[in-house]
Amino acid sequence: MPKRNEDEDGLKERMVAFKQSYSDWKEPADGFRKDLEGDLSQLMEQNKLVPAVLESRLKSLLRSVLKVERYPIREVADLQDFVGLRLVFLLNEEVTKAVKLIRETFDNHRLINKGEELKFNEFGYRAIHIIARLPKDWLRVPKYSRFGALQFEIQLRTLSEHNYAVISSVFQYHQAGTVPPTIQRSLLRLAAILELVDLEVDRVAREKLAYSAIALKDPRDDVRLNVDLISRILEGELPKEHRKVDDQYVELFDELTRKGINTTGQLLGLIKEFRGAAMALNRAAARSLVNGDDPSLTGDLEKARQGVFYSQVGLVWNMLILKNRPSGSADIL
Repeated sequence: MPKRNEDEDGLKERMVAFKQSYSDWKEPADGFRKDLEGDLSQLMEQNKLVPAVLESRLKSLLRSVLKVERYPIREVADLQDFVGLRLVFLLNEEVTKAVKLIRETFDNHRLINKGEELKFNEFGYRAIHIIARLPKDWLRVPKYSRFGALQFEIQLRTLSEHNYAVISSVFQYHQAGTVPPTIQRSLLRLAAILELVDLEVDRVAREKLAYSAIALKDPRDDVRLNVDLISRILEGELPKEHRKVDDQYVELFDELTRKGINTTGQLLGLIKEFRGAAMALNRAAARSLVNGDDPSLTGDLEKARQGVFYSQVGLVWNMLILKNRPSGSADIL
């Protein structure tokens, strides 16, 4: 039997070592992935960023082994994307804010902007990848204490970029060289259209903000309500601690309309009349959750300890109930 050369022996030895490392790390790293996804979601929410998609995965053994064959990798900690997370936002502006927040939060980060790899006359996959590690203060938390050496990758995309990436993955067109020439033109045209979609979505968002800002400067009380105006009025009239970025404004608009509240003046009047009573109900619900008085009551315990139970939409919903309750009935919400 011919003797293997050193390269073959070295690869075999590294492959055995890596597979053992993968087996040892797979279960704890999966728990780490879930915890990190949850904390990343909370970090986004605290900074008023709501991703359309937030997902995570562990790199499969098969895909990991392919990297071991190409690079001098011996263990899971050598992989920069063994744990991967992905955030997808509607707006480019949100991606920019999330990138800044992530780079301020995590350590040893390396940013890869896939869009910058495209030439000026090319279209294709655009996204930002950040390779990072946990900051030292996070390692004091027991659930993270053993993961200081583990790298993870966070991908950030717009929804259009995500759609293109999914299409490329389904068709297995990850590189231009793998795409039949007759299809390349169609795929590039699709990428160009999706870039235009991103630009138009950003433009609509700017117009949306400008409209609500101008409308609220109007001193008249007969301006017809819409979802944008409701959001801005609640932001200005109710405590910021109760604001929830992805709140149910559409449902509240429908309920306000159903109850005959159709203008900015009518909504402002409702808030002025019932704000005190609604805040009292909020404090009572927060205390009840903290004290465990009502087993059926659920919510964010940490916020409840700070006296916050209902969101701004929830507060107004309670105002509607208070306004329309039968005379003498109890405050049961």
